Amino acid sequence: MRFLLALALGVGVLCGCSLSPETIRRIEGTPGEEGTGAFLSKLPRAIQILATNDATERQRKVASDRVLASLAQLNEKELKKLPEYLAVDTESDERAQGTKNVMLWDTQTEEIVGNDVYEVETPPEQGEVARWNEYTARYIGAGTTL
Repeated sequence: MRFLLALALGVGVLCGCSLSPETIRRIEGTPGEEGTGAFLSKLPRAIQILATNDATERQRKVASDRVLASLAQLNEKELKKLPEYLAVDTESDERAQGTKNVMLWDTQTEEIVGNDVYEVETPPEQGEVARWNEYTARYIGAGTTL
């Protein structure tokens, strides 16, 4: 942990930034303290993607409908707090190898990102932020809640 503190302090000096006492405490932690090395533990985990397929029109519609239904339940304040991307379950098709088929939604453009369906064996927990190739998205599952 001392290495992380030294590294963080060094980066801070180079960019003209300073670390708050709270940030330093989070980096140092105490022996046996849960959450020690908070910077490393806060990184989103990368999802193991079994396959990436082109979406069918039906898969695009299901994913869009699920996200839009979830977004309709939010008030204006909650909508402003959304991350840039959401990951939502869509239907499987005959190509499916994984247990879940997931598509990404761009909250800024309000559209499905690209035309990819990510097949995964183990999806993230509902609400978890995870890496989907080059995107970081909050997983909303079937879209019942955000």
